Amino acid sequence: MASAWMFVAATAWGGCGDDDGHASSGGSGDGSGSSSGGSSSGVTATDSASSSVGTASSSTTDVDPDSSGTHGSSSTGGPDDPFGEPLSVPLPVELVPLALALADVDGDGVLDLVVTGTANSVVAASTLLGDGAGGFGAPVDGTVPACSAFPVVGDVDGDARADLFYGTCEGDGVFARGQADGSFVAANVLAPWTEPPVRSSRFTDHDGDGDDDLVMLTVDGATVRLHVASADGGATWPLTTTTLTGSGGDFNGLDVARTDADVTAAVLLDADSAAAWTIADGDGWGAVAGLPFTLVPTSLEVVDLDGDGVHEILGASRGERSVQLVAQGGGTPVASPAIDTTVDPFDIVVGNHADVLAIIDDDEPTLALLQLAADGTVAPLSERTLLAPAVRVLAGDLDGDGDDDLVAATFAAGAVTVLLAQ
Repeated sequence: MASAWMFVAATAWGGCGDDDGHASSGGSGDGSGSSSGGSSSGVTATDSASSSVGTASSSTTDVDPDSSGTHGSSSTGGPDDPFGEPLSVPLPVELVPLALALADVDGDGVLDLVVTGTANSVVAASTLLGDGAGGFGAPVDGTVPACSAFPVVGDVDGDARADLFYGTCEGDGVFARGQADGSFVAANVLAPWTEPPVRSSRFTDHDGDGDDDLVMLTVDGATVRLHVASADGGATWPLTTTTLTGSGGDFNGLDVARTDADVTAAVLLDADSAAAWTIADGDGWGAVAGLPFTLVPTSLEVVDLDGDGVHEILGASRGERSVQLVAQGGGTPVASPAIDTTVDPFDIVVGNHADVLAIIDDDEPTLALLQLAADGTVAPLSERTLLAPAVRVLAGDLDGDGDDDLVAATFAAGAVTVLLAQ
């Protein structure tokens, strides 16, 4: 079973930025954080920007099996292709959708759809509760006192309900705890922030107590720091800060991985699309070391291809139309040859179909599926034509059959697109 994360570059908390925006070089986009029970989001080299206020609406949130008849796949693929045809799920939400996450918000064991964006000049969120069969109910709307429309997602209190973390214009952070009805309630657990604005953040169980902690990245000139806020159940979480040595990069993106020694590694992506990592060292972090990509990575995904608990790092290069895998051998990263793709990767994901890589292109309504081997080689499986270009692709088990399905953020069509595993 693969455990996959995508991670994204982030704009600072101050100045109405996006904590976890998904974007490619030269454009804005969409992003989200880790999703409970599904895969989460990754890093790209460019910050995202909020869009103007408007409304996306539709009539129903059920999966529409007839939608793929007109807008269906350009290639259904062979017997090794695990996914069916694209199915449209309209978004009747009173907000401009910017970010998308799959997460169990109400704690019923079924993945829900969390859509965040802006409405009436404020950040808003809508939860579409999953029905366990690949469909979703009517949106449960909620507004949180945040500036960023791009939260990260985790479970900080072990209640099996997804929680959100947003950056705010004031330079601190806002947590929003998931409720049984699918809504969120704000709860601030950070002390007043005195560091530079956070560029990117990620939830992970850093201390191994079963609750997600918050890892945050700040950059102040040549000074790069990682901060870990430990979710200890208190009113204010204790904070540990490490100034990274050997960094040398203007890092925008952050995610976490597990190494051969079963410790946390922070994987970083800078504004010039250079990838690096640092390994946890006691309460702090070690020196930053470059990752040996030969392509110029504009997005990265951390994924356990063989289920051994050690994560590989998959890079995709927008413009070069290529992907490349960096694996860990004895704690030393080793790159496989870069492989060309048929689409320009804007976002990538690997679900628990550990050998199937999904790629979307935000300029073309195309989702490409490739077979990914543990040695980093890939082979094309098929392509699907979507309702619109997508700005996000996520993986998670929507229908409870044990296989991850795909969700593409085709926001320009006022919908998301679901591909159920078959």
